Amino acid sequence: MPVRPASERALKRCAFAGYGLTLELSAEARLVRRVSSTVPPGFRRVARPAAATPAADLVLSVGREGDEHVLRRRGRTVARGTPSALCDRLRGELERWVALAARDHLFVHAGVVGWRGRAIVVPGRSLAGKSTLVDALVRAGATYYSDEYAAIDERGWVHPFARAIGLRGESGPRRVRPRRVGRRALPVGLVLLCRYREGAEFRPRPLSASRAVLGLFKHTVAARVRAVDGLTRLACVTRGAQVLHGPRGEARAAARALLAMVE
Repeated sequence: MPVRPASERALKRCAFAGYGLTLELSAEARLVRRVSSTVPPGFRRVARPAAATPAADLVLSVGREGDEHVLRRRGRTVARGTPSALCDRLRGELERWVALAARDHLFVHAGVVGWRGRAIVVPGRSLAGKSTLVDALVRAGATYYSDEYAAIDERGWVHPFARAIGLRGESGPRRVRPRRVGRRALPVGLVLLCRYREGAEFRPRPLSASRAVLGLFKHTVAARVRAVDGLTRLACVTRGAQVLHGPRGEARAAARALLAMVE
């Protein structure tokens, strides 16, 4: 294991656990709170492991090197910049790591809301319009679960991954924190495979469960390394769920129509 630089040994260390993973973050005292805020939803702070305990799955630090701040992974520098820029980088790195490495959940790129005791799952890559639709669904009365990942357990139920919703507008990107946030896992009631198309009327059509599983699998982060487990869990997701597909136009109109479809 690499020896920690002297500057890094002086940092304050915090440990976290979630999704079957352990994470260790270090930062100088004045940055601990900001660095800790980058930890993905679903992690909890735990006692720092003793020296004899096996190393955490991921060890990262934000420290100073001369007049610069640096982000290190297990002692090796991976980025340099301002604390704000490094925390933005750290947040993205951690979310991607969790989505790929989680041991007890399967992560699918999707927006998720809760409605009448069931989850509505909208799979899609970045820039596909899922965050805008999730925001509209929440404004129409749904409970917010995620705008980036559906975290699926072995039953096929979806757990909250409730970071702030990332929206893009004429004035640039912004983050919105909904008031209604889900706290417990939900079975899936509806899966919507759609993409924004300007001027399109929202008239989704039913899709078979098998095609829905393949549609979800295409957006599964660890699909290559967890193919069998992934397909099994996704089959549980679609079992008993309504599955629809088709283009959508304006998000508010689609959100109202979609909620009306869920009994």
